[in-house]
Amino acid sequence: MADGTTGPDSPDIMQQRRAGIRCIEVLRGLSEYLDGELSEELRLAINQHLEVCDQCENFGLRFTKTIQALRREMASARPVDDDVASRLRATVTAALGEIETRGGGREPL
Repeated sequence: MADGTTGPDSPDIMQQRRAGIRCIEVLRGLSEYLDGELSEELRLAINQHLEVCDQCENFGLRFTKTIQALRREMASARPVDDDVASRLRATVTAALGEIETRGGGREPL
């Protein structure tokens, strides 16, 4: 389409532009949006997009609920004992060493 949007039959729905911002841009900014770390301009653009894009609104609501639940859980989590943390760190380090020894190094992100 001439205005940079894609149609409903498009295989790349994340490129749809609604209210001046693409879905992918909204999704990339959701964490910062929830944390209040976006510029006023971008926050308003995301708000406007969410008002007219059901897919992003639905995802955003699920994402928000998940983050809120995680934050509640983390706030009530007990600290890990230093001895447990040390043993866990040693176990993970040893496991990573075994993976590297077998030639199964991690792929870069």
